[in-house]
Amino acid sequence: MKRVISSLTLATFLVASPAFADDIPATLSVDTSGVLPAGVTVKDVAGKEDPKATFKVERILSWNEGNGANIAIFATTEKSGQKDGDTWTSKALHVATYNVVGGKYTKLQTIIEAVQPCNVDLTAKFLETSIGLTNLDGDDKGELTFGYVTRCAGDMSPMSMKVLMLEGKDKHALRGQSVLDLGDGMVEGGDYKVDFKKAPKELVEYAKRVWESHKKASF
Repeated sequence: MKRVISSLTLATFLVASPAFADDIPATLSVDTSGVLPAGVTVKDVAGKEDPKATFKVERILSWNEGNGANIAIFATTEKSGQKDGDTWTSKALHVATYNVVGGKYTKLQTIIEAVQPCNVDLTAKFLETSIGLTNLDGDDKGELTFGYVTRCAGDMSPMSMKVLMLEGKDKHALRGQSVLDLGDGMVEGGDYKVDFKKAPKELVEYAKRVWESHKKASF
């Protein structure tokens, strides 16, 4: 079971010792306080600080691996406005990963997925149960996996969907569409393209299982 920790406990966690390969997933903790660590700013995570946008930290994952303490920050930015009598909304999903040594945060990766101003139905959300940490290849680095869907449309159609796997500075992805059930046994979407470069087979197969278990994401 994943432990939920406070932001105070997070500070203590980040001085922990490196983990052995078999122990990496077991070190995972989750902070849902919504507070950024003292060494990280909104601009660090979102790429910029927009005073008109609402920035929200959804969760911070912390774990230990061969290089020491690591964190992954999951956040969103959202804003809306009026134009020509219509209400427009934009939303972005952010994931930023860091290695933390001696209180210094060294960024490893930044993921930003934005839905530009939309005046119909907007969807941009993480698939919460897809988020997890593994060490499938048994090295000294954990694999952080997560999925999300995005959409701007005024009709019923599949959403854009991605399942990403981050390992240190390496990024792997499945990119495609969620499944839309049309009824009478008919479906639309669900296909994806694999971009895992030279990743071990175990990583690809795990990502495919995550996709299959989340491809029927609801609006």
